[in-house]
Amino acid sequence: MKIEKLYYFLSVARNLNFTRAAQECHIAQPAISEQISSLEKELGVTLFLRGSRGIRMTTAGEVFYHKIAQFIENYEDSIQEVRNAAGEKSLVIGIHNYSLSQLLAAAVQRLRRTVLDIKVEFRTASAFSAQKMLIQDRCDMILTWAEEEQPDDEICREKLLTRRAVVLLSKNHPLAVLPVITREQLARERIIVPICSCGKDFSTSYLSQMQKIDIPIGRKILAQDMSSMFLMLESGVGITIAPQGAFQNSGQLVSRPIEGGGDFGSWCALYRKQPGNPLVAQLLEIIKEMEQQDGN
Repeated sequence: MKIEKLYYFLSVARNLNFTRAAQECHIAQPAISEQISSLEKELGVTLFLRGSRGIRMTTAGEVFYHKIAQFIENYEDSIQEVRNAAGEKSLVIGIHNYSLSQLLAAAVQRLRRTVLDIKVEFRTASAFSAQKMLIQDRCDMILTWAEEEQPDDEICREKLLTRRAVVLLSKNHPLAVLPVITREQLARERIIVPICSCGKDFSTSYLSQMQKIDIPIGRKILAQDMSSMFLMLESGVGITIAPQGAFQNSGQLVSRPIEGGGDFGSWCALYRKQPGNPLVAQLLEIIKEMEQQDGN
């Protein structure tokens, strides 16, 4: 039995909803349903009762939940204790699809040259699950574009940089030949709105960002994940608004500035105050230095 199945089970048990659990675990809903069914077959018991009104745990499921929740907590504590005992220097970074991966990769390379034998791990995280992941010690820091809830007293949020809004579209799209795209032209296009894999309505936050910089919202279409969004863009079925440089793509897409401009959110770092990983501060200083050098 793979331990990932246990994490999937805990998420479904907490949410009592396969869709929300899939969003929390950053996998497709059919995949998490299949994993739970596989787990039930391995155990030989039914963990959830499925019905038209939703799902609920069986008695066996409730017993299993309490045991596995404690097991996972002990498992993660043991891993951390072993790493601490071995003197291992580690940094777990949570990222999501709006992260500036090229800048982050270059910053991590510089950190690795400064701190020898450092173990760096990346995990998928969404802006709206950031606090939970930090408090549960699943990440040392999380880098995100999206608007977050106001962090509680345990969490620091530090703004690192801001990027201008651009139009992302297929290089074969009629607007791709233009050096600058006007808001009037945007009003006639179908806007692809991404849905982030998180527990809240990311699309609402995304549209709010567009309204703040007076981007007209006419026709719109939702993309269920980043893969489908890029496919839709490459197929020319629509365009999307993004922070400049935030996306990595296949080379079939181009970005164009918007007449009159406007900032499209900020890249922020979230991390715990106590206990804090000193490597977080080192990495953030490197990112700031690199950004200042690029600005000059």
